[in-house]
Order: sequence, then C-alpha cells, then structure tokens
Amino acid sequence: MNSVSLLLRRVLNLIYPLQCFICGSPIPVEKGGYVCDKCKESFVFLKGEEICQICGKPQVSSLCWDCRQNVYSFDRARSVALYEGNWREMIHLFKYRNFPYLSSFFAPYLEEALSFHPFLKDVDLIIPVPLHWKEKWRRGYNQSLLLARQISRITGIEVREDLLFKKRNTPSQVSLSAEERRRNVKGVFSVRRGRELKGRRVLLVDDVFTTGATVNECAKVLKERGVEKVFVLTLARGE
Repeated sequence: MNSVSLLLRRVLNLIYPLQCFICGSPIPVEKGGYVCDKCKESFVFLKGEEICQICGKPQVSSLCWDCRQNVYSFDRARSVALYEGNWREMIHLFKYRNFPYLSSFFAPYLEEALSFHPFLKDVDLIIPVPLHWKEKWRRGYNQSLLLARQISRITGIEVREDLLFKKRNTPSQVSLSAEERRRNVKGVFSVRRGRELKGRRVLLVDDVFTTGATVNECAKVLKERGVEKVFVLTLARGE
C-alpha cells in the first residue's frame, strides 16, 4: 500500500475492522486481504513436478492412471491448490455465498500459477466455462468469468465469453460419480455459430477440476470447431 491508501485504510479500519473470512481474527491493516496468515497455512498449492503432466493430479509418476487409460480433449490442465480445508471454504464463499469480489483474493494465486506454468499464457483467447442462463440468473454472476477477467488483467489476453454456451441446465455435479458426471454434461455445451476458432489456442477457466468431465466436454466442442490447443486452469483440484 502507498502512504495515502494505508492512511485511508487505517481510518476505515476504525469503523470496519479487517477480519479473516475463515476464523474472524483481526488482520493488520498493513497486510490487508481477506484471510489471516494462520488460515493461509493450510492452503496446499500444486507447484511441484510431482503432478500428472496432463491433468495436473498430484501423484508420483508423470502420468496418472486416468490419463493412461483415457484420451482427453484438453491438452493440459493445471490447478492452483487442492480443493480442501480453508481454500475450499474460500471457493465456497466466492461461488455460493454471493461474494463475487473475492475474485480479487484469488488473483495473486492465479498469477503465480501462470508464472509457474508458462504454457498457460501461450494462448490467443481466454474462455470461461459457461453457466446456463437460469443458473447465472439465480447466482447473479458466473464465477469462472470473474476469474477469467482477473487472468486477462494479469496477462493482457482477451476474454471471450460469447463463444461457448451451455444449451441446457443440468443437475449439480457435486454428488455424482465420475461416470454420472460425464453423462450429466455430455452434449450440453456448444460454440455459437459464425465464430471463427480455427487454429486458435485457448485457455479454459473454471473454479474446480474434479473428474475433468466439464472442462473436457467444453474442450471437445472447441476442438470440433477447429481450436488447435485447449489448456485448462482452475482454482482447485478435487479428489
């Protein structure tokens, strides 16, 4: 913070003291942010080389069992952290509890992931995983679009939310098995007519990668329209 903004924050802090979104403890004005240092200690970031080189799943060998058995439409996927503990709680607040401005909390972590995996920036376009219009109306925003805009601000790469759309509303993926997730999203995404994507390289952005069914279905329809490469970046990697 510069001296002026720090002074302003000190004044505001007398009225609206900064508190950790997780534990409620006070956060020093000089640090700012939404989560205290103690609660941040539980974040498990996926930076090391011991991840699957295709889907980004934490493991020992270079390819996980799923990627040995299946051929995916996306080329490579990476996630910022494991979907657990306080990181999961922050995503839930962002996604389900009407805190869209928390996209700014995730921005530095997205930037670090982009630096650690530079191939994610070797793209022409950023495309967020779309919501069906009913779901977006109910929630009030598309969390993946907000994350995509943060990445665009960091990289200068254009976000295109008009290219990919969800044709029908589907049940939540949360309680479904891997096979049920694949069936649930099969054929629900499409590329709008008249959009020229041949030879383009795309970064597909979503909040959580669990089985990869959603991003894989999105990547499939993009590849069918001539996209050359589809890379995926998510906030979290689920089990």
